[in-house]
Amino acid sequence: MKYVITLVFLLSSFLANSCSCWGPQNFCDVITGENFSGSGFSDKYIIKGLKIRTVEHGMEIQILESYSKQFEQEKIMVWGDLGWLCREYVSGFKDGEVYYFNLIKIGENSFHQLEQSEDYELSFCGQHFLVIQNNKVLGNINDSELIQACDVDKFDSFLRGEGIDCDDIILENPSLEILLGPNPFSNIFRIQANQKISEVLIYDVSGQLVIQQTNDSSRFTLDHTNRELASGVYILRINGIEDEHQFVRIVKL
Repeated sequence: MKYVITLVFLLSSFLANSCSCWGPQNFCDVITGENFSGSGFSDKYIIKGLKIRTVEHGMEIQILESYSKQFEQEKIMVWGDLGWLCREYVSGFKDGEVYYFNLIKIGENSFHQLEQSEDYELSFCGQHFLVIQNNKVLGNINDSELIQACDVDKFDSFLRGEGIDCDDIILENPSLEILLGPNPFSNIFRIQANQKISEVLIYDVSGQLVIQQTNDSSRFTLDHTNRELASGVYILRINGIEDEHQFVRIVKL
């Protein structure tokens, strides 16, 4: 079974965030690695949380389950970006939706008068959250290229340390969805998909194939400075894995 997800949120960093920091681009590597804090889970604040509401540049989260540390409170504040910080913007997180978060305690690193030392922040440096929809976990779970899906119960077992390794979780690939921009474009446009793109084809309005390029990544960039492509309307075909494809109308300025 395949699952349709909203790529505008899960993949928005591809087009939007200008932060130059870096971190592991899948959730399992983030929470099991030592790049950010200590070793393994010990210094990380990993929770399953329900977003209650947005407060300025942050959000109030109800803790449903914690996996690494015990929390004294049932609700916490998680702060996002103000435009110059390496944090996730909170505008994409929906009220009433449940997520897995890997959080950082703010402590003395507050940047706004509303932020308190006992609050938390959500880093943009790596993949620090996953969304839960229809009892499925969605996002970059253990692959940096693919948006994946797996059962919540299996992922909970992994986080609780019940003998399931993240690499052993049975994962499913959701239906092909793409984020493309800019459109119209002058010289360059980019594609980000939730699965590997196997091939990109561009047709003119008469149906003639003008560009055909194979690909082996979830990202694709067309640089017109190296190609002859006249101004006009084109049809873009994006082929994913398992014979899935999508057509998109694009405009070359």
